[in-house]
Amino acid sequence: MGSVYKPTYTRAVPDGAETVTQKGKRFARVKPPRGRAKLYPLTEGRDGKLRILITSGKYVAKYRDGHGITRIVATGCRDEQAARSCLKELERRSELVRSGVVTSVEDQIADQQSVPLAVHRDQYITHLRSKSTAELHRRKVSARLTRLFDECRFRKLSDISAERLEKWLLTAEQEGMAARTRNTYRSALIAFCNWAVKSSRLSSNPVARIPPANERTDRRHQRRALSQVEIDLLLDATRRRPLLEAMTIRRGRNAGKPLAHVRPDVREQLQLLGEERRLIYLTLLSTGLRKSELKSVDACQLIDTPTGTFIELEASDEKNGAGNSIPVRPDLAIQLREWIALTTPQPTPRDTIRIEGDSCSTDGRNRPLFRIPDGLDKIFNKDLALAGIEKKDSRGRVVDVHALRTTYCTMLTATGLPARMIQLAMRHGSIETSIRHYADPAIHDLHHAVSALPLEAQFNAPDRNASTGTSDVLVPVLVPDWYKQRPEQPTAGISTHSAGSEHRTRPLAITSCPDTRKASQSSADSEAFSERVGGIEPPPEAWEASVLPLNYTRDKSRHYHGRTVACKQVPETTQAPITLSDTRMNSASEPVRR
Repeated sequence: MGSVYKPTYTRAVPDGAETVTQKGKRFARVKPPRGRAKLYPLTEGRDGKLRILITSGKYVAKYRDGHGITRIVATGCRDEQAARSCLKELERRSELVRSGVVTSVEDQIADQQSVPLAVHRDQYITHLRSKSTAELHRRKVSARLTRLFDECRFRKLSDISAERLEKWLLTAEQEGMAARTRNTYRSALIAFCNWAVKSSRLSSNPVARIPPANERTDRRHQRRALSQVEIDLLLDATRRRPLLEAMTIRRGRNAGKPLAHVRPDVREQLQLLGEERRLIYLTLLSTGLRKSELKSVDACQLIDTPTGTFIELEASDEKNGAGNSIPVRPDLAIQLREWIALTTPQPTPRDTIRIEGDSCSTDGRNRPLFRIPDGLDKIFNKDLALAGIEKKDSRGRVVDVHALRTTYCTMLTATGLPARMIQLAMRHGSIETSIRHYADPAIHDLHHAVSALPLEAQFNAPDRNASTGTSDVLVPVLVPDWYKQRPEQPTAGISTHSAGSEHRTRPLAITSCPDTRKASQSSADSEAFSERVGGIEPPPEAWEASVLPLNYTRDKSRHYHGRTVACKQVPETTQAPITLSDTRMNSASEPVRR
């Protein structure tokens, strides 16, 4: 039998409290800033000091669940009768679990339905933190869930429904939200509900079947790759711009002209800044690193191995959390070593180049390879403007810092590398991501590639079949030309003649059966046509030397498909053979009968 009561807890005795005794019990009289003074019973704490005893204003229920375990649950009720009603419901559910009508998981899910969604959201973010996800990712997920809960009016887990989410997505689309952004909100809520299902807070995901928006038809930020000419212009403008801006006059009649005087020490610092930014862009172009990944690279992570130079990326700094060794071009490796030597007053071998397997030194670990500012995107836009490169082309594609990674992937595809090697170089989870989203097909010369197809012989060959209306470009694919190369051999039912050769005949199997249904051929049929069935008939001129023996009459009886046919072979004669052209062209003569 359960019970309801108001729990008590203790606090330290406030300053200025007066200790009084009433009916043999000690109390503390506490006077708040406003209102009348209150008496609180005094009790001794674990440390031996006096503490005031405070009674809660809400009731809790104490009962045994379906497994016989004692539970204490807050009812949230200030009225005792209301609290007893909650206790009665809890005991009823315990009886259902005990009798097997309801499972313990379903009972646990029912307990979570009354908890506010904000509590579940905070627990979900704690779960993401335990999985070592990025802080930026956790902030974005929390903001998206908070917005969905507020605008869809989700207060409890039972309020989450596919209908409300679909209505919100439709409203967001009408207000101009991109498909990619809508899919991020959808993915955040689906991931949250999946976590709720795994943690026994929901029985199923109510929004799992909502399809994503088509991002291909609504791409708002599509990047393009830079051409080789644009790369040269960008790197040159990046190197010159810091000093050029310092020398440019802003006001007066010489406004816009680089005529200002710059001190030699300032000039040297600005030139060094321009060289650093040029190396940043060049490293991003040559390695495919992301901006955040390059920002985390220290000088000691430039490693020399027998196979080449690599940038060792820590697993905690990489997007996929795997950790990789990024190959570095030999010429870029030389420039990076020179840069490290230039920016370090007294470089040591352990600071510049580290042997494979050696650990970073303390100085190298605290010295980044480049000082990448947070506003690199705005700096990149100014460099583009000075180089004369448009930020957005006529097709709406843009160029930003991450477009350097797109350029890197596009250059890899231009070299003819297999798709699997490109995926490894880009460090993507699927080949489709590398080819579809990062390889820019517009940068390739597709017209030159089509023109380079090995079809010169087909287009330059003479039109040998002009009389028949056929073309040598397509006909060789359909008709084999075995008859042109093989030596002339006598075949069954066909006589081959040359000048002065004797005419010899061989038996030819024929049938007068009118039945056109499919049936198995006789052995004579097979022998007679075993070499003739070879595909589409060749042109007529290829058969001029072949003679079809048609001088046969019925003499001998043979059985074909249940019919008796008499066949008789005419004795050999010196009569000139009848060619295929004679039977086709001599329309005035009587047709030859077999």
